[in-house]
Amino acid sequence: MIRFRAFSTTTQNRPPVPSIKQLIASYPIRLYPAEIERRNYFDFPAPNASLFERLVSLPVRLLLARFAGKTFLNLCFKTDSGKPFYPRQFQKGVSQALPTLFDRLSGWDGTTTNSNMYNNNNLTKIMTPTLLDSFSKIHGLITESGHSISFRYDSFIAGSFLDTNTGAFPVAPDNIWITFGTFKNATSTLLRGPVVDRDDSVMFTRRIAASNTNRNNNTQGTHVWRDVCLECVYNDGGLGEDFEFIPPWQVPSVRLSDASMGRRVAVDSTVLASMLSFEVTRLEDGVVVESGDVDLAGMGIRMESSHFVGKEFPDNGVWKIADVDHYLISPRVVEEERKPVLTV
Repeated sequence: MIRFRAFSTTTQNRPPVPSIKQLIASYPIRLYPAEIERRNYFDFPAPNASLFERLVSLPVRLLLARFAGKTFLNLCFKTDSGKPFYPRQFQKGVSQALPTLFDRLSGWDGTTTNSNMYNNNNLTKIMTPTLLDSFSKIHGLITESGHSISFRYDSFIAGSFLDTNTGAFPVAPDNIWITFGTFKNATSTLLRGPVVDRDDSVMFTRRIAASNTNRNNNTQGTHVWRDVCLECVYNDGGLGEDFEFIPPWQVPSVRLSDASMGRRVAVDSTVLASMLSFEVTRLEDGVVVESGDVDLAGMGIRMESSHFVGKEFPDNGVWKIADVDHYLISPRVVEEERKPVLTV
């Protein structure tokens, strides 16, 4: 008897595609009940916080940071109506972004090249690159497994999309983040990297690019200094003389090279009274193999502005979804709670 053995040059070294249940379980938005909760900022004090921080310092500083962030937003972001941008105009924008997100994710094959489906969805207009990459990978694997996933989003708050004095919105904004830096280095409000120096649980420095030594033996690298919800991205081992620290309650007056470096702004919100339905369809015959309903109440969503310079947000500036369901925030929170590494 002659035995034949076939070889594939394209899949020989590739790991097997996970099952569709495994892919759904690893989706950025939790579609199955999760055994491990994802962390969010300020849900509870960090394990390295002192008793004074937990009971006195952190609550006061967080309250001041939220007040300063609200003032900063309403100074930099203007509306045609002349009404304050934050919170109502911001809530209106997020309320519109949620159904758009799920509509464009539905049936997406994960392709990020020039395809008709991708051009129609245009996900780059509503998601930051890091989050888009995460969704692209999982949707690509779902397609590779021979399936497609679609969503239907419903909000149960009456008048949730009306900009009226009495209308409610399906999102509640919370923490406001300001990340100062140049267009080249302040690429996100969710930059990752180990903590290298710490003053307390919410004031520390993290390294986001590996340091190296130049010909003059000077240490170089990119770092992020943070105080509660204020961050500054800087190079070459120091904030420099252009950075002037001002107490949190005076954040709107902060001078950073006369604002020439620019900044990105992000707002964390919590989704209210919303439901997400999903269906997983087998591509070969259109049979629905998996479906379910997810209560989105309590899900986090972070909106992030484009980088801008000057006192006001430009007319061509945009807001994008930077995180959902604490998918990117949770590992960053855990990373920040670790002990500082030995070298800066």
